[in-house]
Formats: sequence, C-alpha cells, structure tokens
Amino acid sequence: MLQIDGVLTFLGSGAQIAVSDGPNPLTAGWFIYNISAINDYQKLSIWSDGYYITDNTSGSNKVWALERDAMLAGDSGAQILGFNLP
Repeated sequence: MLQIDGVLTFLGSGAQIAVSDGPNPLTAGWFIYNISAINDYQKLSIWSDGYYITDNTSGSNKVWALERDAMLAGDSGAQILGFNLP
C-alpha cells in the first residue's frame, strides 16, 4: 500500500517539521518535531527511506536526515541527524 505523507516545514524556534497522524491532513492531527539549529533557508525532500532537509545558516551548509517511519508513527525519539556539506 502506498503511504501518502502529510508533511510540511515552517520556521519558529528553529525549523519545525509537522507530520500528519492520519491519511487526511485536513482532518487529522499533527506530530511536531523541531531542529533548533536551522534558522533559515530550509528545503524539504521526501524519499522512501526518510525526510531530508537542507539548510544554509551561519555560513555553513548542512543536510539533515530524519527518520521517516518513526515520525509517521509519532515516535518522539525519531532520529534527526545533521551532516556538514563541503
């Protein structure tokens, strides 16, 4: 079965990532995750094995890998890892 994600990002105290907790994002609730190190210019990508966010803040470029399956399940311990880019 195809999993349709309701996912979006917005800026608050860092980058907020909201993942719908049901199949219809208009009527379902949302799981919210935060990456406080991101201040601006975030771009979200969705892939079958994870969510990926790039950012360009404070003169450094990073890519963030987010544990998609855990986030879809609402796991507050979902892994979010940041990697420096050259």
